[in-house]
Amino acid sequence: MEYVMDWATIVLHVLTLLIVIASFLAIRDNRNQTKDALAEGRKQSQDALAIAREQIEQGKQPILIPLSPLPLTAVVGDLDSTVPELSVDLMNVGTGAALNIWGVIATPESFSRRPFSFSKEAFLSTSENRTVKLGLVKK
Repeated sequence: MEYVMDWATIVLHVLTLLIVIASFLAIRDNRNQTKDALAEGRKQSQDALAIAREQIEQGKQPILIPLSPLPLTAVVGDLDSTVPELSVDLMNVGTGAALNIWGVIATPESFSRRPFSFSKEAFLSTSENRTVKLGLVKK
C-alpha cells in the first residue's frame, strides 16, 4: 500500500508541475498579446491625434469672398482696362486670418489681355471686410 501511495504522490507532483508549466506558458502568451494590443492601441491613438490636428489646421484657413462687383465696360464681361487700378471689397468668411492676400483677375483671351493683380500685406481677420486695390499688370 505504501508503494501505491508513493506512485500516487509522484504522479500528483508531476501533474502539479505540468500545471505550473502550462500556467507560466499561458502567462507568457498573455503578456505578448497584451504588448501587441497596447502597441496597436498606441498606433491608433497617434493616428487619431494626427487626423484631429489636421482637421484643426484646416479649420483655421481663411476664405475670402468678393463683396463688390467688378467694374466692367460696355462689352459684357470685359474688365475696364482704361483705369490704372480697381477696388474690390473682400470679406474673410473663414475661421483663420488671411495674413498675406494675393490674387489675379484675368479675362478670357478674347477680351482685354491686361490682367489686374494685387498683393496686400495687410491681414484680414475673420468676418472682417476690406477694400483691396488691384493694379494693372505691366506688359
